[in-house]
Amino acid sequence: MIKAVLFDADGVVVTPEKIFSQRMHEEYGVPKEDLEDFFHGEFQQCLVGKSDLRDLLRGKIEGWNWRGTIDELMDYWFSNESKTDERVLGIVKQLREKGVKCYLATNQEKYRTEYFRNQMKLGERFDGIFSSAYVGYKKEQPEFFKHVIESLDVKPEEIALWDDSKDHIESARDLGIQAYLYMDFENFKTQMVALVGVSV
Repeated sequence: MIKAVLFDADGVVVTPEKIFSQRMHEEYGVPKEDLEDFFHGEFQQCLVGKSDLRDLLRGKIEGWNWRGTIDELMDYWFSNESKTDERVLGIVKQLREKGVKCYLATNQEKYRTEYFRNQMKLGERFDGIFSSAYVGYKKEQPEFFKHVIESLDVKPEEIALWDDSKDHIESARDLGIQAYLYMDFENFKTQMVALVGVSV
């Protein structure tokens, strides 16, 4: 019996038309290589709470042709990546009404985590948020899902995960979590109906 369901944020619950790096390249002319180096490099430390995004951006805004403040840049980033899939959130609502706990499970730095929780009100639409910035590990690391299992105090097989990353799916499955690859809403809906009997 499934007692808790974990949902990936970006790509499952949060579905922006364009991500931050795309917009910065197209609207401000920032080279793609610079953005890739940032997100694959020093930004990774923000995802596990070892660096502060504000500090990193302070050294980037001039080279990124940004003329506003760091706070304005972060708001530009977060607000443009705040579109949610209300179909998925509708299923979250049904699950919670059935007594199934629902959580976001996300590789996320702390400021955007709090943007999810407060500005986007996802803190009200889920029972909690497991963010790598606070867990101290990313989802591809076994420690992330070990933390989730211990926090929820349920058996791994009583937890389901939907994520659009194969690495995250494998990491969860290795610990006994029922993990499913999110490909599109229709596939997700079919699997969810079979698993917990929600009506869509």
